[in-house]
Amino acid sequence: MSGWNVSEALTVAIINDCLKQNGFTEDRVNMYYESVKIDGEIVDDRIWNLQKSCSKSRSGLPGRIEFIIRPNERDDLLIIIEAKEKIVDHQNNGPNGELTDINERPVTDIKRYAIDGALHYAKHFSAGFNVIAIAVSGSNSDM
Repeated sequence: MSGWNVSEALTVAIINDCLKQNGFTEDRVNMYYESVKIDGEIVDDRIWNLQKSCSKSRSGLPGRIEFIIRPNERDDLLIIIEAKEKIVDHQNNGPNGELTDINERPVTDIKRYAIDGALHYAKHFSAGFNVIAIAVSGSNSDM
């Protein structure tokens, strides 16, 4: 979990606690933080083949998703969670107050906003999985 700043790490810790309290435990899911490549070893080839080129900067480098969750009994399903420290970074509705297609959004929005980032990753992972994408913002443990 080293890629997060201190404030975003608090948001990630709150999400992690919430997930565990609601049954997302090792006996039910495989949960990865940022990557399925751990200490240089790929622990899930199927996920890695999609993750290795899905950076939010569109650089072709690996994406670093806060949570990648694969339920043990649903090989076809991924749950991805994108987290942002500040609530103001949850979503950008664009100039007309409407969400546009993820392919039309600028990289700056995809990197800044939780919803944009979650949709960006969902689009990439949907090439091999059914995806539930969740965007979380803020650092209040009551969320």
